[in-house]
Amino acid sequence: MRKKKKTVNFIKVGLPLYRVSVAVFFGVSLDGIIKEGVRGGIDSKKFTEEWKKWPSEQISGTSCTGFTMEYGEGNKDVLVWIRKKPQKLSEYAVLYHELYHATDHIADSRDFYTGDKISEPRAYIFEYLFMEVSKVLW
Repeated sequence: MRKKKKTVNFIKVGLPLYRVSVAVFFGVSLDGIIKEGVRGGIDSKKFTEEWKKWPSEQISGTSCTGFTMEYGEGNKDVLVWIRKKPQKLSEYAVLYHELYHATDHIADSRDFYTGDKISEPRAYIFEYLFMEVSKVLW
């Protein structure tokens, strides 16, 4: 008998060196995202009405396949939301596209940009996020 795979709708990747986490959600509602954030230690006051406006529009719309933003107003953690957990290559492309934005968010918040167009710290962060998320999904 085949074992039923556990449904994954949330993956948290910690980057302790940078004191930041990336939370990846698949098809989770805004309320679920906020609930998980509070459970993970983000102050509920960080989820202001102003902060909620944009992700709410993206989640309730039909054209957005994914987005990346700060996980609560003024918080350094990163929220990645993907409409559908990837099953095929084109859907993985959306996930990895958003992980690239998460990498940029971390680099910007830590002032990585030195004028060098080839940034090894950014490349290592992207590789780490890619590997950690892929370990869970594959």
